[in-house]
Amino acid sequence: MPGRTTGAGKDTRPAPARHRDCGGSPVRRDERSRRAARSCVASPRGPSCGMTNFIRLDPATLPAFPRHLDAYRELVDDVEDGYLGGLSDYVNDLYCRSAIQAELDAGLALSAEYQAQLRDLDERLKRLLLPARASIHGDAPRAHFWFHGVPSTATEVVRDALGLALLEGGSPA
Repeated sequence: MPGRTTGAGKDTRPAPARHRDCGGSPVRRDERSRRAARSCVASPRGPSCGMTNFIRLDPATLPAFPRHLDAYRELVDDVEDGYLGGLSDYVNDLYCRSAIQAELDAGLALSAEYQAQLRDLDERLKRLLLPARASIHGDAPRAHFWFHGVPSTATEVVRDALGLALLEGGSPA
């Protein structure tokens, strides 16, 4: 569609807004990438950067489980590649697995495909965890295995856990 022009031939359409939270890439109303939605739905009031040319998605209407599963997949990938944060960062990043469990405990029924994906991610993470003497997050039940181990691939997390006597003696992986 040709642009609207003035008599001088200048295009009068506004330039696409740039969204700082999405790395400065143009975000138009018709683009609904997961990355844009994740970074733009910072609060119920809309994006935190002040951009107004974006569809406001109500987080309450978005399906939560797929977002949590995506975040969990990213976390497991990070752990496999060598998690770079410390113990408190790791515990914070585990919110996605805890949120999934809360949804399951509340009666969420998963399709066979989602069950298989969750089972696969859990097994991948379990293989990478060093058992902890106690929960790394409060008094989490033993069934929440993700809080009862630290990733062997995360030197800083292991060092922090050793300092808190959460692991048996030894050196980080």
